[in-house]
Amino acid sequence: MKQQKDKKVKTRKVFSFGNLVVLSLVIYIVVNVVIQVMKMPIKLILILGNNLVSDHEIIRVAKLEKYPPIYLLNTKKTKDLIMSIVLIKDVEIKKDYFGKLTLKVEEYKPLFYKKENNAIVLDNKEEIYTDDYSGIPMLINYVPDVVYEEFIQEFAKLNKSIIAMMNYIEYSPSKNENNETIDEKRFLIQMNDDNKVYTNPLKLENINYYLDILASLENKKGILNLDAGNYFKPYEDKNEKETTTP
Repeated sequence: MKQQKDKKVKTRKVFSFGNLVVLSLVIYIVVNVVIQVMKMPIKLILILGNNLVSDHEIIRVAKLEKYPPIYLLNTKKTKDLIMSIVLIKDVEIKKDYFGKLTLKVEEYKPLFYKKENNAIVLDNKEEIYTDDYSGIPMLINYVPDVVYEEFIQEFAKLNKSIIAMMNYIEYSPSKNENNETIDEKRFLIQMNDDNKVYTNPLKLENINYYLDILASLENKKGILNLDAGNYFKPYEDKNEKETTTP
């Protein structure tokens, strides 16, 4: 009887030791798998939404050139680095289980090239300095600060496609026969199609409907007055049609 008890005890001890070995082995495997997963480098960087800032610039600033481990990547730090690019308004970062890192960026919108100081003005009123200002008009003269601030605020509401149709912008207050200012906030916008538009910050957003207005003009060229009333005046002579060189 005693021998049977001793045998049972020994059997239990052997069984417990075997469990410990198996458990240790499982833990070892799990830990190694976790370590390997944590060390898995980024396999693909997908950048979406950028038109002005290159993929290379974003990757360089975010310090992702060496494709670091994706699961050890500090997304907050990476976001802060990308947000340091002046043209970047926001960025959303997503990690994929298979090593794909997706950066969905939102850029500030370039509004116009400011001839006064050779700067590109963004929709957040910041200015950047670059030689590349294709696809946006040029503001060719000085605008008083109060008028300028209001103009930018309203101009930022215009569609990119409409902005791309503009050649230049001129601050051009309207005056009466006695040379007295009537509208100190009026602007002249020369379009790429040779039409001219007079407007002010209050009516500026109406230019978003420029293509609809254009369709009703039957290919006529002239001056569209949106500042005081909404009417179109065809050019009467060649001089009136001529575009001023900025």
